This record gives sequence, C-alpha cells and structure tokens, in this order.
Amino acid sequence: MFAAVQVKNISTDYANKRVTFALSWAVGTRDATHLSKVWVLVDYQAVTNPNTTGAWQRATVVSATATTGTVSGNTGRGFFLQGTDGAFSSTVTVTLSGVPAKFNWCATATDYPPNAVMSNGTYTLKGTTPFTINGSTSVSTRTYTGACITSITDPTGCPGTVTNPAFSTGTIASTGQTICIGGTPSNIGSTATATGGDSRITYQWYKNGTAISSATATTYTPPAGDAAATASHTYTRRAKDATCNTTLTASAGSWVLKVVADPTITISAAQSICYNTAGSALTATVSGGSGANTYTWQYSANNSSWTAAGTSTANTLTTGNLTANRYYRVMTTQAGSGCASAYSSAVLKTVNPLPGGASITVTSTACEKIIVSATGTNTTSWVWSNVNSSSGAAATVTAVGARTVYATPVNSCGSGTQVSRSVTVAACCGARDANVGTGGCCQSGLTLVGGYCRNLSADGASTYTGCGIEVKAADAASFNNTANSGCPAGWRWPTTSELLCLAKAGVLAAPNPNTVTQYIANEGCSMEGAGRYATVASIPKSGPWICYCDGDPTCNPCSGSLLAASSWHIGGCNAGKCTCYAYGGVQYDNRIRCVR
Repeated sequence: MFAAVQVKNISTDYANKRVTFALSWAVGTRDATHLSKVWVLVDYQAVTNPNTTGAWQRATVVSATATTGTVSGNTGRGFFLQGTDGAFSSTVTVTLSGVPAKFNWCATATDYPPNAVMSNGTYTLKGTTPFTINGSTSVSTRTYTGACITSITDPTGCPGTVTNPAFSTGTIASTGQTICIGGTPSNIGSTATATGGDSRITYQWYKNGTAISSATATTYTPPAGDAAATASHTYTRRAKDATCNTTLTASAGSWVLKVVADPTITISAAQSICYNTAGSALTATVSGGSGANTYTWQYSANNSSWTAAGTSTANTLTTGNLTANRYYRVMTTQAGSGCASAYSSAVLKTVNPLPGGASITVTSTACEKIIVSATGTNTTSWVWSNVNSSSGAAATVTAVGARTVYATPVNSCGSGTQVSRSVTVAACCGARDANVGTGGCCQSGLTLVGGYCRNLSADGASTYTGCGIEVKAADAASFNNTANSGCPAGWRWPTTSELLCLAKAGVLAAPNPNTVTQYIANEGCSMEGAGRYATVASIPKSGPWICYCDGDPTCNPCSGSLLAASSWHIGGCNAGKCTCYAYGGVQYDNRIRCVR
C-alpha cells in the first residue's frame, strides 16, 4: 500500500454501544490519484473482568456518521467512507449491535478495491498496479483502451469494480406517416441519439425487420419506391458501440409508413322537399386518402353547368330555400402527400310544388240537390266548406236557396289558394194546395212544406228551417207505442217544441195512437176539406194535443196551442178552419213523420 490510513480511538459509549474515532490518510506521490475511498470495519473483544477478555469478533454496524466525507454501503459488517484524494481526515461515530456491556474495539480502514471507470472509450484505472484485466491481461498504467473490461483485480488478487457508462440506443420519431400512392415519404427523425458506452456508436436502419443497405445515419428517409403501391412499412433503428455494446440493439420507437389509394367521396341521399323550403343539410363522407379534407361544394340546375356553393373544412352544406329542383356535388382536396382531388356523384333535391290551379265546376243539378267538383294541380285532397256533404273532390248541396261553396286544395306540402263558386238550389215542386203557381211550385210568398204551400210568416214561423230539424216520412203501418219506433236508423220522434213548430208548418207525426184507423173514424172535431182526419173518443187521452188554425189567422186557436195531458179540447176546434193534432198527430197523406 502506498497510502497511509490511520485510525485513532477517541471515545467509547458503552451504554449506547457507540464508538468514535478519527480516520485520516495521506497519499504518497506515487499513488497520488488512487485513494479517495476506504472500507471500514469494527472488531470487538468482550471484557468479563479486568484480566479476562474474549476472542476478537467482527461487530455488526447499525449506523455510521462522519464529520467529513460520505458514508455509504452499510452492509451490517462495514461501510464505505468516500473522501478526497490526497490528505483527508474525519471524525467517525459508529453504532454497533451484538456487543457485550464491556468490550474492547478496533476499527480498521483499508484501501477501496481497484476500479476501472470508462469514459469516451478509455478506462481510468484506480488502485494498486499492476492490474489484471478480464482475468488475463496485465496492465501497469492508469489508463487502458481496448476491449470492454468485465473484471479487474489488484496484485493481491482482490477483485475490484468496473464502471462502464450506461448505454442508451436512443429514440426515433414514431408519429408515422400516411400518404397516397406516389406521395413523398418524410424523413424519419431521431428524437434522441444513442449515448453512453464507449461513445463510438454506429447505427443500422431496418424496413419490416430487414436491414436497409447503407442506412447507417441517425435519421432515414425512405425512397420514393416505398410509396409506389398501397402498403404498410415499419421502419426501426438499431445501435451499438465499439467495445462494450457490440450487438445492434433496437432504439425506442418505430415509424410506420402507410401508403393508401386516392380518396373517394359521397354525399348523403337525395331529398324530396316542399316548395320554398331547404330540406336537411347535405353531408359528405370521404373514404381513403390521407390528411385533412377541404370541401368545395357546387350546385347545378341541369347536372351539367356547375356553380360554386362555397369552400369549407366542414363536411356539411346547408342549402337555402329552393323553388326549383337543384343538383349538388362536392370535391375534396386532401393535405396528404400525393393525394389527388376527388368529386362525388351528384345528388338531387327535388322540389315538390304547393297545390294550385284550383277551380270548382257544377257536375249535377237537380231539385234540392246540386253536386260540385273541384280540380287542381299537385293536389291530393280537398277541404270543403259551406256544403252539406263532401267526399274527396266532390261536394253536395241540398239546402234550398243561393249560397257560395268553398274548396281548398291540399297536398303533403300544405294548402293552396281557396276557390269558391256560387250555386242556387231549387225546391222540388208538386204541391197539393190551391196556392200552386207555374210548374207546380208555390206562388210568391208561400213555401212548400210537407206537400203544401204555406205562408210561414202568417203561420207564425219566419222560416221552415227554424225548426232546426229534417223531417222524414215513415210507413204508418210500422208505428207502435214504443218510443221512436217506425223511424229509420238515426231518426227519432220530434220533441214537443219541435212538434209545435212542425204542426204550424203542416207537418204531422203521431207517437200516441194504438192504430192509425182511430184517426179516420170521422168523429169529434169537424174538419174542413176532404182528406182531413178527425179525433175520436176512443183515442187514449195521453195527449198532449195541439190545436192549430189551419192556414186561417182569424180562427180561434182552441184557447192555446198546447193543452195538458189526458184532456180533450173539442169545442174550440168546431169553428172555422181549426184542426186538432195529437202530440205527434197524423199527416194528411197517412204518412208518419220522423226527424233528426
């Protein structure tokens, strides 16, 4: 040894099993660079009485501290103290375990075993020369350049430590690239070069696991031929140094070059929309290609001459309201290398017009019935008003008199302009009264009601329709005492107030009698005019009865138009032109009237 290492006892703390000593060294000129770290051990000898001691044993080190230098590597038997080359001193305190209450102790410090530290491909050797390298090579100098050192020993055979710089193979860019056929591959960058080892680093690039000839730089650019057809290529890099890491080892990361076909583009389905509406937005879908898309929209009235509708990075187009058919197409331009622009096929927005061209014509004319019909363009249905009934494009008017009928054309897009037509419905003539004018119709001022011409104003009614009901004849033979019997489905007997109105109009019905023959016994009231029927005593007195001045406003109306039930009123009907009608009475022509 050429370094003098000294250990000097300072104190002993038996209670805490702690010893303190001074440790120093001085390095001789010859070895001025080799001593900066020592290995410290503590031995102890049990003292049982002043004259008796035990054998020396190695103490277990629990902890160690030093006033200067760095303590490390506590193994339980010893520890390292890192100092400085040349003169060094420090006060060291060591806590032990396993020692008796009284003990002698001795601390020893030895040179740290030889070591070899490589930097930039050259080792700096520390320790006692000559060194034995890798078990066979003897080296007397403090530097060594050659094969990677795996082991080193000093002249005593004590093995040393070898520090080889950590070797990193580095990292390559791994974002990859997608291009179209014929595009230009990008350079594959190195985000971190290989480091460490002996610093004499070489590289090799690989494509799909096969070494690429002459590709030995830190970066690599694939040739154009790698983009000649659709494919996917994976590029990697490996690195090594000249001595300690001589096997090519993969750098982190991989680069994938994906070569794809040119893009194609389609637009969402054609649309059928209503006049002056926009419909839904058009959406473009791109397949293939690479890179961000820029969309150029166009429209055309004839699918031949095109007009720009706007350029956007969005794949949708919202059109304005349309009044005529219009075609649309879109072109995509991609940012990817080598990618050609592509047009979509055209799609059509078909504009469906509102209904129009409506008119009303009279298709059938009869007494008390006129049929009208509506026609128009682009019409699927009709809405009628001021008619008595309608079905599709036809409507019927049965109410006598003049009126205006209306029809509105409709289709799935909405309603067109309403049209109108004036019609006049004539009454059906053939009255039995003497007040008959030309053609069998009633004279002016009279109205045909129940087969007779009536002066409704004189009879106390302004209009026949004031009764608010329709009147229908039914066969008298079907009549019985059951409510509403004898009336067709949907028809019924009149109420008292309706009956009074009907009686004044000369329209009769009879829910009360057991048989109609009871009305033709020619008893009771005396009647004026042939074919008029009288009441008889055999008629059930369930009433009520209606006494009506038959067309003669000067007669006595039987002291009231409606009498109480179960009573007769004959005297008032014996004079003038009065006629008695039972609640629901009998019509002159022997027909029973139902209403609705």
